[in-house]
Amino acid sequence: MNPKALVLLAAFLLLAPAVSGEELAGQKYSIELNSNGFAHVVEHYYYSFEHPFDFNQFLSTVEKNGSSLLGWQAYDSRIAPHFGSDQTVANAEITFDGKAKLLKLEYDLVDAPFATKVSEDSRSIVWQLTENAFLKFQKGSILVIPADTEITISIPSNATYDAAAILPTPTKSDAGSITWKGYLPTNKLNVTYQINKPIASTIDLQTLFNGVVDSPVNLAIAVALAALMVYAYFNRRKIAEKIEGYIVEHSEISEKEPEEVEVETD
Repeated sequence: MNPKALVLLAAFLLLAPAVSGEELAGQKYSIELNSNGFAHVVEHYYYSFEHPFDFNQFLSTVEKNGSSLLGWQAYDSRIAPHFGSDQTVANAEITFDGKAKLLKLEYDLVDAPFATKVSEDSRSIVWQLTENAFLKFQKGSILVIPADTEITISIPSNATYDAAAILPTPTKSDAGSITWKGYLPTNKLNVTYQINKPIASTIDLQTLFNGVVDSPVNLAIAVALAALMVYAYFNRRKIAEKIEGYIVEHSEISEKEPEEVEVETD
């Protein structure tokens, strides 16, 4: 081969960007809401690797970055909280499952709720996702859930919702969760759910006892009932005998005398 061609080839190989066999194949975001409207978020990043060498290189990155959110953001800007803000993200933790080839980012949203109370009456409380809940998926005036992306919201266990009122229309929904899959553009986000209040409040025995003790009349009645119960317990045999005697004395049951049968003889 021409020496000049060899030099040009070597220069090209040195200057050409390295082609990585690592690919971020999909993302899944799970948001679990508590009864106060705050959220616990788990972000799943699914990877695929063209060669074992690429996978081993990624394992080196996992060992280097550990659970450092800043380290992973420097490695790939896509690995970052997609909900909340730097001020509201807390308790962030990153783990990697080598068997599933899954990088998992888990965190809590604090200080700012993910859902707020919009109405309340004697029977229920209505909650709604905040306008900024999906802010990082906003593209101008359109909210876009990218391809290969799934978002699931789990409402509190004692909550209900009207699936027909959810916008955008869920890809999948059940009694406790709502899921959208991309590619999905929308100009409207509406997630409203309702938490019913208990029909009757739980009786506080201590409060009930204090109410009885604090009232002289109630206390006197309680003492009299207690004395009556004690008397009945220690005299239960006599009381039982008197009851039995009363029943026998007033019983209407009587034995009938046998009728005589006349036999005719010829």
